[in-house]
Amino acid sequence: FAGKTRVAPSGSAQNVAHRHGKERVTAMCFCCWCLCPTVSNLVESQPDDHASRMAAFSLDAMEAARQTMVDDTDDAKGAVQIRAGFDCGPIVGSVVGTTYKKYTIFGNTVNTASRMESTGVPCRIQCSKRAAELLEKERRGIGERFNLEERGAVQVKGRGEMTTFFVNPL
Repeated sequence: FAGKTRVAPSGSAQNVAHRHGKERVTAMCFCCWCLCPTVSNLVESQPDDHASRMAAFSLDAMEAARQTMVDDTDDAKGAVQIRAGFDCGPIVGSVVGTTYKKYTIFGNTVNTASRMESTGVPCRIQCSKRAAELLEKERRGIGERFNLEERGAVQVKGRGEMTTFFVNPL
């Protein structure tokens, strides 16, 4: 399970991630990759609600961005706007490099999560149909926290047309 979120450079991404049992895997420029461990238990076991936790993390990241001004000395520039996207599925994680080692994640799920973010809309959370189906299944067990809005067909590089969904707070 992987998600990609554009975040402010304030360092708050790590705090928001840990609050939801996520592990920030890597950050580059203004992007933050978070891993929701289901088998590897990097943070804690999440067998029944990992998709919902990723949705809650994304909602909190959106709120953190709304509270972060682009320029503290000029309110006219407004708040930071981010896009968030996630997908569910298998991934592979590994340490790469010999001189400068880093942990990174690979796989179709990671690529789809990246495409969910890049084809998303500012200030919105987009997920794949596979993630939406899991969110619906989890919602039956944990109650209402958000709703899903079908965005419809989106042209996704390397995937063709995909049905995607927006995750909205209640």
